[in-house]
Amino acid sequence: MSRRQKQSLSVNDFFAQYGEQLALSWAGEPIGGERPITTPIVNRPGLALAGYVNYFAANRIQIFGTGECSYLTEIGEDKAIERLNRMMDFNELPCLIASRNFTVPERVIDAI
Repeated sequence: MSRRQKQSLSVNDFFAQYGEQLALSWAGEPIGGERPITTPIVNRPGLALAGYVNYFAANRIQIFGTGECSYLTEIGEDKAIERLNRMMDFNELPCLIASRNFTVPERVIDAI
């Protein structure tokens, strides 16, 4: 395969291949599993969560670390839902991964 050709992996396939190794679990209903992951590069969406989505790397897996999870907790559920919905408006976004055993509130899961 040439360097210009893109390989992709569905979110379901990624979960099947790496879920146990990375200790991944679905939050909410396992929907969107057919979405393609087209790049091995991940993104930390701090700026997008703050509301700045110009240059947002929406085609990448979005990793929510301690900073992102703390920010979402601090701004409250309503604003967190608003910011996450804005991110989810990008159709090419494959999935979100919350690390450090962060528990995503049910209301947030239902909203996005």
